[in-house]
Amino acid sequence: MLEIITVNMFKGLFSLQKLHLQQNVIHTIQYFSFSDLAQLNNFQLWDNKLSTIFEDVFNTSNHPVALNQFVIGNNPLLNCDCQMLWLLEAVGDWIQMQYKSSTICNTPLKLHGISWENITRTDLFGHGMTLYITLY
Repeated sequence: MLEIITVNMFKGLFSLQKLHLQQNVIHTIQYFSFSDLAQLNNFQLWDNKLSTIFEDVFNTSNHPVALNQFVIGNNPLLNCDCQMLWLLEAVGDWIQMQYKSSTICNTPLKLHGISWENITRTDLFGHGMTLYITLY
């Protein structure tokens, strides 16, 4: 069973259109792992052990605009924090996310057990955050 998706695993597969990695035990996807997959339009990642999916796995400066089906349901360890904002904004824009109701937030505690389909931008950033900037 596949546990880690590495940066060179799909290198050079420019014409790949479907990638089905469901029902593994994937817990880590390294940055830029899918940056060569510009033709990818069907991506199945459901039923794995993913806690987060970083924006840079697709190298969004050249994101796969062809991606129209992205299935990540049944990854119950999802960290619903600001690092997942990119996905929230991409859904409906350039991604059609299937089975959002079976993608459940694990952290932070206030979002534990809530499905991704009910998450908002405010939820990911929280309330009462303070940003400190030091100028030199």
